[in-house]
Amino acid sequence: MAYLILVIFVLSCLTAFVEDLLPKKYQYSLFCFFGLCLILMCGLKEVGLDPDSDNYAQTYRTYYDEKSSSEVESSFIIISAVLNLFTNDPHALFLFYALFGVGLKFFAFYRYDNKRLFLFLVLYLSYFYVVHEMMQIRTGILSAMYLLAIHEIVEGKRWLALIYILIGCLFHVSGLILLPILFFRNKPLSSWEKYIWTGIVVISLVISASGGTIFDYLVEIPYVGDKLTLYQKAADVGKSASTINGFGVFHLISIALFVYLVFFSDTINEKDRHYPILIKTYACGLMFYTVLGFVPDLAARVSFLYRTATIILLADVLFTIKPRWTAVVVTELIALFYLNYGLQFIHFPLLWKTAGAE
Repeated sequence: MAYLILVIFVLSCLTAFVEDLLPKKYQYSLFCFFGLCLILMCGLKEVGLDPDSDNYAQTYRTYYDEKSSSEVESSFIIISAVLNLFTNDPHALFLFYALFGVGLKFFAFYRYDNKRLFLFLVLYLSYFYVVHEMMQIRTGILSAMYLLAIHEIVEGKRWLALIYILIGCLFHVSGLILLPILFFRNKPLSSWEKYIWTGIVVISLVISASGGTIFDYLVEIPYVGDKLTLYQKAADVGKSASTINGFGVFHLISIALFVYLVFFSDTINEKDRHYPILIKTYACGLMFYTVLGFVPDLAARVSFLYRTATIILLADVLFTIKPRWTAVVVTELIALFYLNYGLQFIHFPLLWKTAGAE
């Protein structure tokens, strides 16, 4: 499976160099073909390939069990019940979630900028395809709704953005934590805002040790508190698959990219009207990674849910470097760095082995 991802990654990298020269008909056809391949790869993956598929397969087969219904959203139970009328093979479930997770993201990419489709695809494949579509399949649909919601906020349709987030919550309740983005302004960052958002990211590294007080409040929220408690118990007994290292290479590079994009904010604003809200969501993702670090699984999931927006945001590097081909190379090298971490979740160290795939 990792080799198939690498093949599409390389082909996408090559196509990104010339996508502005391709006739739209061929560009869209190739883009849709890659999307179909990604859906089939997720849907037909081997059970056990990633850390979550065994649990999803078991829950799918025993959806009627009281324990199963208490651990997943009602939508998962309904989907499982309907699909079980035809087959108890969990690949039917994987195909369903992949169809909407990948399909809606591809639709979102098109809505953001149909001139950078393959650059978006490169960045998507580098990390979020494995993490959301192969592993956290419920989050896959939620994160797609999140991308669509951001676009609607930029269009001034916050009510529609709210609907998208609420639909996403039907597939994973963690979508509730995305509601603050509805209040983000999408105006160019002023000088003081640049300092504030950068300060939030930097200070979060310092105050992360006091995150336990936040947990004390969150566990009081009905249903959400139960989910957080499960994450906390997993961390306490050592069953958590995530590790949080705010000063690890992965996180420090992510912060460096954030600072770079803030530095060139005036230049990027002229080219990408989504930039102001995207950079704010990136800051939130970086903050949550360390502030919620007292529960590693929770921190990683919330952080990378918010950071799904970096699929679009990191493509803005294209506007900060000339000539174009140099910017594409730099962006693809960034994607290659993230790909090394993403593939570790399916047990494939590409460049070097990481500790817990961070």
